[in-house]
Amino acid sequence: MAPSVRVRFAPSPTGFLHVGSGHSALANWLVARRTGGEFLLRIEDTDAERNRPELIDNVLEMLEWLGLTWDGTPVKQSERGDLYADAAAKLIAGGAVYACDCTGEQVQARNKEAGGKPGYDGHCRDRGLEPGPGRALRFRTPREGRTGWTDLVRGDVSFANADIEDFVVVRGNGAPMFLLANAFDDADMGITHVIRGEDHVNSTPKYLLLLEALGLPAPEAFAHMPLLVNEGRKKLSKRRDDVSMADYQARGFLPEAMVNYLALLGWGPSDGVEVRPVAEIVEQYRLEDVNAAPAFFDQKKLTFVNAEHIRALPVDEFVARATPFLTRGEAAVEALRSLATEVQERVRTLVEVEPMIEFLVVDEPEVDPASWTKAIDKGRNVAAMLDATIARLEPLADSWTPPEIEAAVRSAAIDAEIVNAEGEPQLSKAQGPVRVAISGRTVGPPLWESLAVLGPARTLRACGRRGAGWGDSGGRGRRPCGGRRRPEGSGGGNDTAPGGPGAPGSSPPRRGRRRWFRWTALLLVAVVVGYAVATFGLVWRASRADHARPAGAIVVLGAAQYDGRPSPALAARLDHAYELWDQGLAPIIVVTGGRQEGDRFTEATAGYNDLRARGVPDEAIRKEVQGRTTYESLAATSRLAGGGHRRRDLGVEPRSRGPDRRHRRRRRARRGGVAGRRVGIGALARSGVGDRGPRSARRLPPLGAVRPLRSPTGGSPAGRALRPKASDRCHVAATDVHLRVT
Repeated sequence: MAPSVRVRFAPSPTGFLHVGSGHSALANWLVARRTGGEFLLRIEDTDAERNRPELIDNVLEMLEWLGLTWDGTPVKQSERGDLYADAAAKLIAGGAVYACDCTGEQVQARNKEAGGKPGYDGHCRDRGLEPGPGRALRFRTPREGRTGWTDLVRGDVSFANADIEDFVVVRGNGAPMFLLANAFDDADMGITHVIRGEDHVNSTPKYLLLLEALGLPAPEAFAHMPLLVNEGRKKLSKRRDDVSMADYQARGFLPEAMVNYLALLGWGPSDGVEVRPVAEIVEQYRLEDVNAAPAFFDQKKLTFVNAEHIRALPVDEFVARATPFLTRGEAAVEALRSLATEVQERVRTLVEVEPMIEFLVVDEPEVDPASWTKAIDKGRNVAAMLDATIARLEPLADSWTPPEIEAAVRSAAIDAEIVNAEGEPQLSKAQGPVRVAISGRTVGPPLWESLAVLGPARTLRACGRRGAGWGDSGGRGRRPCGGRRRPEGSGGGNDTAPGGPGAPGSSPPRRGRRRWFRWTALLLVAVVVGYAVATFGLVWRASRADHARPAGAIVVLGAAQYDGRPSPALAARLDHAYELWDQGLAPIIVVTGGRQEGDRFTEATAGYNDLRARGVPDEAIRKEVQGRTTYESLAATSRLAGGGHRRRDLGVEPRSRGPDRRHRRRRRARRGGVAGRRVGIGALARSGVGDRGPRSARRLPPLGAVRPLRSPTGGSPAGRALRPKASDRCHVAATDVHLRVT
């Protein structure tokens, strides 16, 4: 009897397995294991030019490392070409596809000439071309109705068929496209639940139309998991972000910790306990509980989860897991066993284990410069503390235990006058020199246990070593790890020692150098503050000038849109544009912005719909979708509207100090679902125009002409100084450009 639930993970081996793919694979695996279903693996390797065998091996190895074992034998699409050819023949016989010989350049040229939306324009739909070499097969998308589904994560989702282009299902060389192979294989393998990333939402209606044309059943359920974003709230990128699963394995992250954290991206357990065994996650995981909002991949939280899982390991297993990360052989393993419990409580990843036990394996451990500066250079009575420690520890050779060592170091701190106001030893300051003397670091296992394992002879030798240039004045001179050079720039030393600050030709005394650095820093701060104040004054003065004169149009530069809804950035611009229009500064709003690949709506359409919802009439809105940059949008607006108005010079400058602060507040308000504040950018939002009568009674003049901006060096004006000529009768409601009437 076939299982009730069959899911699949279908990676494309064009890159190493990353955390986004791991997140999707985990969701499929959790559903299969909770329901007793099957988790199948399919390698979508139809792109022969980009696929590499080692990438397939990486996918398999990382899934095994995570513990996401699959059922059955992995399926490779490269071995199923005959099945896809039969499916294409069935589509041809049913009239669901047609041949097309258009090149991408031809499609783009026709769109540019017609001023239509990007994408295929249906040029070959009714030409009746016969399929053949060099001719792709395009799906004949219905022009009426809608295609949709109920998503377990996103609810009801549907697309108007008129907004879906006639997409390619077979390339001109006969190779099947991803959509055809993907839809056919899901039906052929009996997949009941399609669980994948949000980036596949726009292709799902095409997937469903293909299955319908092939006469194959659609899956029972879809679930599109949230996108993973970085701390800048941008989609994780293999080129920009740290996303390789193999890298996390090499850095000492536990697989169960990675699974635990990936499960928390977009989902949370009902009892609020986030760090837990994988078996408990399997029991609680439900797709219906997944949040559709983008999930922040937080490496700090991942590290915290990993540390918690490390501490939960049995001690013997911790040693076994850490052993592959030790590079000093059996001696390092034995050293770890002697302090395993103490090290386990302090490391966050397994690569941190070896530096913690290095002092037990080598005679002179490497000195960490930051630790040296903190404990030795900035320490108090360092030499006295080390001398007192030696004096107190020497009699303990026959009773070398952690309690005895602690008592001796406490007494040494009192002898060295490292005490608080009550005369009690300040161990936080007293331990530093001793720890750096033996390990070269200020962070490590508990000091008393470390000294007990190290033994009396090596401890006394480490504390007693002196290096050249280290005296006893000021308590700043004891140099551990004798004979080795101290880190450059460490400072310290005896003023009377050879080569010390008091010697002829030596550098100035430490106090003089510090004073020089302090005054230099203060001077730099004063310059920066003075520049900021002067800049603020100039901006404030310019903002007080009355430049809010009537204009021919308001131009809204495009920004991202999500399925027809403006992004926070675009919504903030539309807020500003509406305010300017509502004040009567211009009778027309021009919304710009084309459509990104895979989007159903243009940015201009999203802006148009938003303004219509605010009550702006159709005749007061113009759409421009050809521009791809600020320059192109303004130039296209000029061509769209024509001229005829008296012109004034208007400087268009790149933002050199980041987005306008008030605009950022507006965007934050938008993200929080709160109505944006009635503020503007500079003087443009200031009212200064007299009452011009009811809006319906105003004459709507032609759109004010905008001369194309020309850069002396060519290209987009962003990021370089320009001297363009344009018209101040066109307000730009955006923070990407800064308008100033001259």
